[in-house]
Amino acid sequence: MKIFIIGVGLTEIKSHWDANSAMLAQQAVREALNDANLEPKDIGGIITTPQGYFTDAKDIDRFAPQRMGEYLNINARVQVAVDIGGMSSLAALKYGAYEILLEKCGTLLIYASESL
Repeated sequence: MKIFIIGVGLTEIKSHWDANSAMLAQQAVREALNDANLEPKDIGGIITTPQGYFTDAKDIDRFAPQRMGEYLNINARVQVAVDIGGMSSLAALKYGAYEILLEKCGTLLIYASESL
């Protein structure tokens, strides 16, 4: 089985004093779904890395995958936050690949965001 990255979404890379990391994540996710030509209902899993490496701890959302599912109005079968420091993004991709290989879901949303 081959696994592909089929959509990418980015916000402008700069400090965003007017938005928190959740707002930026939502914007990037909308762009990624458009890029992949997918609807939220097509997403079977949500994986993220914690916000806050460069922000105040009050901006960290321990339930970010669930909140993204609420925002997209989906009940994803896989909902995970991966936190292992500087390797979190790579680990999230690897974990996502395992979830697909184990057939827990067919399409995953993997995202990270930071407001500063």
